[in-house]
Amino acid sequence: MKLIKLVRLIQISDNYKKIICDEIRFVINKINESQQYEEKAYYLSGIHNMIWRINNLDFDKHLIFIHFALSHLHREVVNSIEIRKQGIPPIRINEEFFKKLIKVLEKLANAIEENNKTYEILENISLLIYSLTGNGYYLQQKGIKVIDF
Repeated sequence: MKLIKLVRLIQISDNYKKIICDEIRFVINKINESQQYEEKAYYLSGIHNMIWRINNLDFDKHLIFIHFALSHLHREVVNSIEIRKQGIPPIRINEEFFKKLIKVLEKLANAIEENNKTYEILENISLLIYSLTGNGYYLQQKGIKVIDF
């Protein structure tokens, strides 16, 4: 049986790592400044789009994994905002979610910058995504702390 290697570091140039980290920090600032959820979602899309462009210049398998997680997160945030705007219960997205999101994005930027592993960070992104699903919301209503970081 082959074991999956969970400790994989991003292997791109330091210049591209800096561009990604700068983008993440820009997005964090814009999410903090924004009062509207739609605007927060708009800026969130900047990270996975920048990663996509960097991969065209300096391909890395792990960066594809990060892109996948962040693009899926963005889709779920947009979906939850639309549900909230339509007034369809239950409303699953709130400021606490965005506080957790900022915390995870800060950790991601630091990990990329310091060339540290990102598995736990991607796991937390997955939990953020899951918290926006029907089942994730249901479990939270039962008292299960889905976002436990």
